[in-house]
Amino acid sequence: MLVLWAVVVLTATAVQALSPWSFLHLKPKDKINDRTQTQESLPDSQVLHEMFTALENMQDAYFQHWVGTWPDGIDWTRAVMSTHIAATLRVLSDELELTLTNDIVNSSSTKQDAISGYFADIIAYYFGEDAFAIRNEAYDDMLWVVLNWLETIQFIDEHSRLLSHVASGGNSLETWYGRRWTPAFAHRARIFWELAARGWDTKLCGGGMLWNPRLMPYKNAITNQLFIAASVGMFLHFPGDSNTSPFATPNSPIDTQTQDQPHPHPQNTTQIPFRLLPHDRTFLTSALTAHAWLASSNMTNADGLYTDGFHISGYPSSRNTACDERDEMLYTYNQGNDGVPMDEVWLRKEDLPAQPPLTEDPGQKPLRVRERAAGGGDPTALEERDRKRRRVGGA
Repeated sequence: MLVLWAVVVLTATAVQALSPWSFLHLKPKDKINDRTQTQESLPDSQVLHEMFTALENMQDAYFQHWVGTWPDGIDWTRAVMSTHIAATLRVLSDELELTLTNDIVNSSSTKQDAISGYFADIIAYYFGEDAFAIRNEAYDDMLWVVLNWLETIQFIDEHSRLLSHVASGGNSLETWYGRRWTPAFAHRARIFWELAARGWDTKLCGGGMLWNPRLMPYKNAITNQLFIAASVGMFLHFPGDSNTSPFATPNSPIDTQTQDQPHPHPQNTTQIPFRLLPHDRTFLTSALTAHAWLASSNMTNADGLYTDGFHISGYPSSRNTACDERDEMLYTYNQGNDGVPMDEVWLRKEDLPAQPPLTEDPGQKPLRVRERAAGGGDPTALEERDRKRRRVGGA
């Protein structure tokens, strides 16, 4: 056993030495008390090496700074790539020991340079993103944009708190420069959530998000799942917005409905007030309504996996309004997206403002079904995992 551990340590040391990120002096934190290392597990240093090398390759080989984007990508994949950068920077900031102390200033400064350098790429992409073109694309494309900027806002919040705490000796007197970009990122997230919310339609299938307003009606899994995820993200992480652009006057409410396509807004009103504060119930209500519709839509097959979506037979010549032509194709990106966001609401329910009462975790059932269908573990272990998560959530 000691020989095995020696090999693991030597391998990890060699990998870290060869890594282009070895100068960062990374020290992974293990926050899971009951975690065990198995022979099949990768050393943390190797995982970090592979993750950061992928980031380096993605940016050095494919990102063009002079246009602020990935020219070989398309609009929604570019938004996803920007999300990956923000998520990776959250790992570097939050999951690693950034020992910002006076005795290792050089190491601290190097880490900050790496984080700030890639954060600059995100800023460049904010201007390189073709926001006007995406407004005329499908609703799922718009929702990837929302998730991108919400992830970036979370990184800014977490990293800013870390640096402010250390720089002020715990008094949080200083603010990281990244916070200057939060209002711009939040405004873009809000604009695209409101544009996408127009895709909520109750005339066909009794609810659900349309995929593309310029094509024949199609209510697919990914668009509805992304709407749930984006609505939960807006409820939990949106910091508020009072930017008047691109609206006529500061007092103009934002119409997020068409006559035939109301989104799931409280009391089914037609407008959202211009100025939005954090944790607006509009977003949570939208998420719960969309989640309830998706759960009852019969979009999953006999194995519990999401099919691609529904067409309406005979439309528009017939009077049929039911989702009755299911596309049985299975895609990995359709699986599990509905459970994770709702699970986050459940786990944080005690810390959030007043909201519709949740008597059970709405995210756990779809997560368990997808895990079992994909061979993700024996039922006993999954049930034990669920009990632990419920204890963490205060249930």
